[in-house]
Amino acid sequence: MAALDLSIAISTARYGASRGELQRHVENVRAKREALFSETKTAKSHRHENISDMLYKLRKDGLVENDEDGWIITALGKTKLAMLKSKLPQKEYPKEPSDILIILMFDIPEKERRKRRWLRERLTGMGFRMVQKSVWSGKVKLPKKFIQDLKDLNILGHIDVFQATKLGSL
Repeated sequence: MAALDLSIAISTARYGASRGELQRHVENVRAKREALFSETKTAKSHRHENISDMLYKLRKDGLVENDEDGWIITALGKTKLAMLKSKLPQKEYPKEPSDILIILMFDIPEKERRKRRWLRERLTGMGFRMVQKSVWSGKVKLPKKFIQDLKDLNILGHIDVFQATKLGSL
């Protein structure tokens, strides 16, 4: 590593640098390398801790267990996973173009972030464009089935839909 540090220092130092300047460059290169190594090691350690914490919580809730083959999902875990998957409609809605610009704004609570993510994915699929994270626009008709799904998910009250019939600037 010392030879590598020295070659990097020589290539980055100014022409005609003194021995002291080269020594400072070597020390700076070494310090940067050690800091980078330390950050990488710390990040890996944190990632390992996060995974361990998650597995601990899942095992405590009875959703996974550890056997001789490694971690497996339990029957309760499979039931819970199926329930989570089945709550949100997984279908795509038809893209029906319109001459009228639709602006859709929503404020879905944080505790229902899965529904918020689902809504964004469906809006993208129908051809809407994101103006801000919770403001979308597009010249697209909203399918009746989509509106019904919003009602079924109990998020229609958090959504406002506007039609812009006249475009222009203020």
